[in-house]
Amino acid sequence: MLLLGADAFARLEQWHRWRELFELAHVAVATRPGHELRVGAGETALDAEYSVRHGIAADLATAPAGRIVPFAITALEISASAIRRRLAQGQSVRHLVPDAVLDYIDSHQIYRTQHGH
Repeated sequence: MLLLGADAFARLEQWHRWRELFELAHVAVATRPGHELRVGAGETALDAEYSVRHGIAADLATAPAGRIVPFAITALEISASAIRRRLAQGQSVRHLVPDAVLDYIDSHQIYRTQHGH
């Protein structure tokens, strides 16, 4: 399964050989506040793929690769950019990332300045 945010999914047509993804995996599309799924109107190639491939969560276990399944995630307006910004400002992100991720960030001393170093 390929997991994408709705904003990344909306730009999927810009990816090289993007249609081949559906031969390899289901695509789960996460929506969050300010990043709702905006496809299916029939105006683009992605709209056409979505219309044919739209599925539900149960499809992920039973259908062959190729379904597009949207799902909502916890309504927190948080992003990787916001996490990096908090770290650069010396603020805690313990409640925003798993411990393993925070340990990796700490051990490699990344995202500690405005420029990401």
